[in-house]
Amino acid sequence: MVQLFLYIWMATIPLILAGCGVGQSMMRADRLTYNDAIQFTERQELLLNIVRLRYNEGPEFLATNSISTQFTLDLGAAAGANVGDDQEQRTNLFNVGGAIGYSERPTITFTPRNEKEFTQQLISPIDLEVIFLLINYGWDIDRVLRLTSEGINGLRNDTIRETPLINYESYLREFTETVKDLQRLQQLGLVELSFEHEELEVSGPISAGKVELNDILKANADDYKLVYRDDTKTYQLKKIERHLVLRFSRDAIQQPELKKIIKRLNLAPDFQTYRILNAPGAQIKAAELPQELRHLILSTRSVLGTMAYLAQGVNIPGEHIESGVVATFEAESATTILSDLFQVNVKKEEPQQAGLAVPYKGYWYYIDETDISSKRTMGVLNSLVRLKIEASSAQNIPVLTLPVGR
Repeated sequence: MVQLFLYIWMATIPLILAGCGVGQSMMRADRLTYNDAIQFTERQELLLNIVRLRYNEGPEFLATNSISTQFTLDLGAAAGANVGDDQEQRTNLFNVGGAIGYSERPTITFTPRNEKEFTQQLISPIDLEVIFLLINYGWDIDRVLRLTSEGINGLRNDTIRETPLINYESYLREFTETVKDLQRLQQLGLVELSFEHEELEVSGPISAGKVELNDILKANADDYKLVYRDDTKTYQLKKIERHLVLRFSRDAIQQPELKKIIKRLNLAPDFQTYRILNAPGAQIKAAELPQELRHLILSTRSVLGTMAYLAQGVNIPGEHIESGVVATFEAESATTILSDLFQVNVKKEEPQQAGLAVPYKGYWYYIDETDISSKRTMGVLNSLVRLKIEASSAQNIPVLTLPVGR
């Protein structure tokens, strides 16, 4: 009997050790699984909302508040023995076995994002700081500007929502050609986007005896600084302003791309640096601008405006056009003009070779797996959403809990 218990114990130990390892391996595997699922469904949500905008319907966003899953681990062991007598020699035959299994019960909590702060971030114009970060992250300058800008110095890059502008296609093409020239110079390493600092005097001399250390620290924290002058024993308060500039190298001046850019944007020639001014909603025409400008007037979109702009690249089935479910544009299809930037295909059956696909109104809308440009554009949009629309509170930060129970 003692030997029987010994065999059972020897069979159980590997199961116990295996059970200890299962919890760790499951947590490692599920962390990556849920991470991948969140990233993939975020991109699906963006694509779905772009398609909705093409159908003149409002977007909807969900926040993943928490993810929890419960693992149940089941261990089992069994042993048996047949004892017999054969010519006065005792024979003991033992059968030992075991089993291990687990089950998982995930719980995911979603919350509709309709709070005021989120809506304001969605519809407010994109800051120049965000454009700077996107380009310096490594995205092409032409792709970023086509997504985030409605116009530069009178060159229009509008979004069609209802009635397009007269000569809309020519405006769109001219803007696209101009930013592609910028991209060519970027590839050659002849242009950069950077910030310049400028100090503005905002006060007269302040007696040194009236300035304390806390005043100096507070000024530095608020983008000001107190400058001490030893000859007068006084301080002067100055404001530090940051200006985004487009800077060309000396070698760029001889490039044909820069000459075309200067002509189209009414820029003063023979300068290397042009300050960028953000003027959201500006409807300036190129002919109305003064000649030889030293700056770029950039009219930025909102994140929602960027999504609506990309919605022009969504193909729609003829059935929906004929039934009046969605209207076509009076101008030449913007889908063709945007095809090098973003294109969403449509088919009745679920596509098998899609990089991203969503079902909507009885059809599948998808980005082809081989469409690198559209996939990069989705990457820019995803980065834009993360930079512009930040979580306003801890409840919008997903919490992943992976307990292991028995």
